[in-house]
Amino acid sequence: MLRTVRVNPQTSTKDLQHDLAADGVTVHRSTIRRTLHKEMLYGRAYHIPYHKQSCLRVMGASGVKESKAKR
Repeated sequence: MLRTVRVNPQTSTKDLQHDLAADGVTVHRSTIRRTLHKEMLYGRAYHIPYHKQSCLRVMGASGVKESKAKR
């Protein structure tokens, strides 16, 4: 399980749960998260914080702040 997460850090706990179930091990998702946390592997999903999303919308793809007239 830890090797899978180190290879692909975006692996979800649900995917890990299905992989373990295929091996015959039944584990709750919170147990998987707790184990990963103990191994200092935090947060499975990649996301952009909301304030950065709004900055990206204002700046556009070019990275330069767009004026209101261009919109």
